[in-house]
Amino acid sequence: MRALSLVVATAAALQRASLRRRGAPRRATHGALRATSAPCSDADIAALFGDVPCFSLADADGQLVLLDDGKGKAIEFYVDVDVAVRRKQYWDEKDALTVKPLSLGKALAAYGGSDDARFVASPDELSEARRMFLECTGQQPPEDPEALLAAYEEADARSSFGAPTDVPLFSIDALRLAADEPAPWYFSSKDLLETWESASGKPREAALDKIAIMNLSEMLRVLKSAAPTKPTLFLAAMSNLQAVGRG
Repeated sequence: MRALSLVVATAAALQRASLRRRGAPRRATHGALRATSAPCSDADIAALFGDVPCFSLADADGQLVLLDDGKGKAIEFYVDVDVAVRRKQYWDEKDALTVKPLSLGKALAAYGGSDDARFVASPDELSEARRMFLECTGQQPPEDPEALLAAYEEADARSSFGAPTDVPLFSIDALRLAADEPAPWYFSSKDLLETWESASGKPREAALDKIAIMNLSEMLRVLKSAAPTKPTLFLAAMSNLQAVGRG
């Protein structure tokens, strides 16, 4: 596979979450987030995620292509560059397509909630979200991915991380930059846990009862609601920033 040259603006953004007690699924709640009651507009969404890279497949003219997964045709937006490369290999037998870097904010503003687009998660991050959920409910996550998915779906009635399009987001309240500032929401669990270990001096296991998780679709519903408090900022995966020359 030839190397890809990718250039796009990078990102960061941060936010905080309130956490449930140990032994219960960790889902972000609204009470500890920065107050703002107005629903976010498409322009607000574009700005919030504007510097976070995502990737899609484009034709020779630079136009994003519709991909048919057997259920329907849609543009696919990948939040992980490695997934984008693998999907290109899968879809592009004639080597006619390119991996095109984009702003996730613009993609969400234009296509969020649309049947014309699929926002595709990293399988590794999905597996990590499922592991975290099971560990936080006192279960031992299976190693086999299919067994992990089955155990997770049995444990989580909402199945927030059951589908390939359930893009996970991760946060730890203790990682706030200041007392009156929100903590980061990370697209990468690896980045989150590395930051936790560096900042706290404690091992990964000590963070398990402090991690809040939410999928991207759930986050968009919160942002577009009239909830009295909302997330404000988000942090792109370092691997994606490196892929676009900004890491």
